[in-house]
Amino acid sequence: MPTRNNKKNDILDAAIKVFFEKGFHKAKMEDIAKEAGVGKGTIYEYFESKKDLFQEMIKCSIEKYIEKARKAIFKKNTVKEKLIAFAEHHGMFLANHVDMTQIIITQPQILSIDMKRWLMRGKMEIFTLVKEIIEMGIEDGELRENLDADLATLSLLGTVNQYYSKKIFFDKVSQENIDAEQVIDMLFMGFVQR
Repeated sequence: MPTRNNKKNDILDAAIKVFFEKGFHKAKMEDIAKEAGVGKGTIYEYFESKKDLFQEMIKCSIEKYIEKARKAIFKKNTVKEKLIAFAEHHGMFLANHVDMTQIIITQPQILSIDMKRWLMRGKMEIFTLVKEIIEMGIEDGELRENLDADLATLSLLGTVNQYYSKKIFFDKVSQENIDAEQVIDMLFMGFVQR
């Protein structure tokens, strides 16, 4: 017999699929209920509104993003390998959450103030995760010792996000066909002829 928590997760999984296919405004609670295999009223046992469900879906997605990023990074040895794994993970997330990402960017009014604050904390957690990798690289000598870890982290996060966003959203390139190593190599080598 499904537990209450499993049912909530089923609804969130269904919401991800329906919001992705139809967008926030066209998605209906009936569609989400049908996809989750529950009655429409069951959704309201867990979520007050479509907006509440959408925001909870974002939280769930970001928490999974961070958890999977940690796992992807943990499996690698060198700083460069860890950063490539992070970039690949980020690209996969963007590809799988195109609609959610675009809604957050283009329609921020859908999000409550509390949700915007929560997103900022999530961004800081991701920043800290990547900064720890950079600091590890400085400490181990894989990266130069006078490297500003904050600046390096921001540069890496910005470059990875913008590169994958352009390739996926505008160029319509499949995430599997984007070379994460190329992005990290560019950051490692810089622009200057040596």
